[in-house]
Amino acid sequence: MSSVPIRFLDVQRMATTPPPPLSWLARPMLPRGTLSALYAPGGDGKSLLAMALAAAVAHGGELAGIQCEQGASIYLDAENGEWEIHRRVRTLGLPSSGVRLADASGLNLRRSIDEVKGLVNEATPDLLVLDSLRSMTPGMDENDTAQTARVLDPLRQLAHDSGAAILVIHHANKGGRDFRGASSIRDSVDVLWHLGRHEGDSDARRRFLANRKMRVAPESGRLWLSLDVDRGRVLIDQAEPPEGVTGTRRVGRPVRAALSDQILTATERGPRYRLTDLAMLVGRTAKDGSLRNALAALVDAELLQRDGNDYFKVQSAENAKGAASLHVVTHEPQGDTDRSPLRTKGLV
Repeated sequence: MSSVPIRFLDVQRMATTPPPPLSWLARPMLPRGTLSALYAPGGDGKSLLAMALAAAVAHGGELAGIQCEQGASIYLDAENGEWEIHRRVRTLGLPSSGVRLADASGLNLRRSIDEVKGLVNEATPDLLVLDSLRSMTPGMDENDTAQTARVLDPLRQLAHDSGAAILVIHHANKGGRDFRGASSIRDSVDVLWHLGRHEGDSDARRRFLANRKMRVAPESGRLWLSLDVDRGRVLIDQAEPPEGVTGTRRVGRPVRAALSDQILTATERGPRYRLTDLAMLVGRTAKDGSLRNALAALVDAELLQRDGNDYFKVQSAENAKGAASLHVVTHEPQGDTDRSPLRTKGLV
């Protein structure tokens, strides 16, 4: 981090050479080294999506058409409380490594920004999630431009200096169409996303993810997601837009669905496969998040059975249920440690 307040740049070099390519942590949602905000009405799934992104980054791979590079995630939750955090860990199936999850109910960004800076500089996460702006700024007037800028501007500088993607979770206003608070919130962030439901949509599971600001790249089109619950697991996948809706970013067939077909075809050749063998057959690594998600879905659909790191066929591929959902991750959480005021809950 530079301590020089004014640093002149080499304009001649910049004029004669192309800039380095933009580095994405989760394309097209989270560029590295930027401050992003995700807002939505209460109950529309913004925290679930953010936690699922942290898990997808931990393993690398695809989440509902969002391509995640592998990296370390830290999730600071001041919104939901330990009981609800525990429930979400279970329903999302957070991995036992790659994500550090903390109860940050005692964190006040108006006074403790240096603690967040110290955490980022020490732990060097690829992704830091702050959930939520309201809960981490007690007493702040969100409609006061100076107050919101004093909180968000240092976070933006921290993202630029550290190279981490920092994602702030925020609430929508009463109408649900815009974020709550001053326009300086939009001014202070590099990237702004809106998660919501299309008016009149009969599918309660469907959400849109709309890009409202992208300072470092062209704005992305609208993504469509499906948030569902099956046998106690939250499932997130791509969705088709409602009939007649245009302006959608097409990301192609879900990676998880395509991998499922490849795995089923590969397992026709023999009764039993090691995880590493399956990964090789479909051109992935054993740690690939999309591969693990596809295998988890096939086990849930009773097309494969799992015995440790071995998988074997239980019925023919013709009986596949055809999957519209994606298991975010497949591992169970382990361990428990305490740190104050950010109490880290066992996902190190």
